[in-house]
Amino acid sequence: MDNYYEYLEIDMNTSQDDISSAIESRQSQENAEQAKLREIKSILLNETAKKIYDEKLIHSILNKGKQRQSISLDNAKSIFNLDNSAIHDKYIWLATALFVFGIISGLVFSLTVNYTINVLVMIAIVILFYMDWKLLEAHGKATFSKWWMLFSPVYIAKRCKALGKGKKLLAVWLAIWVLCAAGNFIFNSGTALLEQSACGVVTDIYRNQLHQYSKTCKNVTITHSQGKQHYGFAELNDGSTTDISVNETPNGQIYVRLE
Repeated sequence: MDNYYEYLEIDMNTSQDDISSAIESRQSQENAEQAKLREIKSILLNETAKKIYDEKLIHSILNKGKQRQSISLDNAKSIFNLDNSAIHDKYIWLATALFVFGIISGLVFSLTVNYTINVLVMIAIVILFYMDWKLLEAHGKATFSKWWMLFSPVYIAKRCKALGKGKKLLAVWLAIWVLCAAGNFIFNSGTALLEQSACGVVTDIYRNQLHQYSKTCKNVTITHSQGKQHYGFAELNDGSTTDISVNETPNGQIYVRLE
């Protein structure tokens, strides 16, 4: 349904005089649609006709929103429509999404929360792999042991071999594993250097700020990080520990705070 108010660039609550002015302004323009403007004039400048038109327009706008929502819901349903009458890859793609989410959670949440999330993610992935294996079994394609689902890359490789396709899935999983391993190596290497630097700062704090010359830092352990802010604890030479936070600055310096 055409929205005459948008065409005239006015609001629905505009007065009759302003509607007339808007119509006249449009009519004076070059290449104006005179027939359409006459139709608009006959509707919007007639109180009864305008009331009926406004009701239909509002109904049309509301239905359009519902239609968009319905389309979105249909799309979502089609994604999660796990019809087992035919072999599909949806269980594997869902497991892939969960795997990526588990990796990202380590960059966002604290260590304890991340452990909890990853345990739940691993359980969910195993369940999805089992459902996928049962699907293959129902179609006579489960030519390998279901216990390979405990090691995802091997499971997917054997799945690809059994189906004679799906190399894209295997490539995605291997890429994720390689990136995850590389990220852990880089992060652990960086963390080791950060812990070593932070330990020296902790010793300086005890000596220069707290004037406790007998205490020195033996080791710092970073337990979790949130961007450039890191949290952990320092082990001192007397066997005690203290919680610390380490903040990395853009210029490469670190600030350590004893909690």
